[in-house]
Amino acid sequence: QGLVARLQQAREETAAAQEKFERERAERERERAEGLLLLRLDPESIGLTEYANRHELSLMATDEKLESLKASIKTNGQDTPVRVRPAAPGSATAYELVEGHRRLAVIRALNREIPGGLQILARLDAKAVEAKDLVLKMYRENADREDLSAYETGTMFAQWLRAKICKTQRELAGLVGLKENTVSQYLTIAG
Repeated sequence: QGLVARLQQAREETAAAQEKFERERAERERERAEGLLLLRLDPESIGLTEYANRHELSLMATDEKLESLKASIKTNGQDTPVRVRPAAPGSATAYELVEGHRRLAVIRALNREIPGGLQILARLDAKAVEAKDLVLKMYRENADREDLSAYETGTMFAQWLRAKICKTQRELAGLVGLKENTVSQYLTIAG
């Protein structure tokens, strides 16, 4: 009887472990659907969207703030993940960047410099498929940190108007919570 009891207990433990595994798998699937999944990716597997809002000058190695970020990530690792979305079928990359242009630029550089390379920590945002949602996420991240230059902000706003994400400056101003004349000033700076 001892053997039968142990076999029964082993079956129950196996069933409980299988049930726990299925619950955890379902939770990971729910997180993936909600864009909460963290991934470690090859930084070259991430492309830019047509709405990328960083000017190339702010991503050059001559930018002191970029070099400071690079030194910090090299020494301390990446604290804040970038946000990505799945790329469209047929794209050259598997993912597109939603936010984190400077972190991606730095980690790409480190990936080339460090023997064995460096992966990038990315949060998958499956909900960033609509253009308006995508550009607002990009805007909010930079607006919260005041990282974009006035030129980059104006260029970004002009791009939104060209792409018909917003039909008017008034609509754009309402969308981002700025005064219409402030949006106009950004657009003028971008020329």
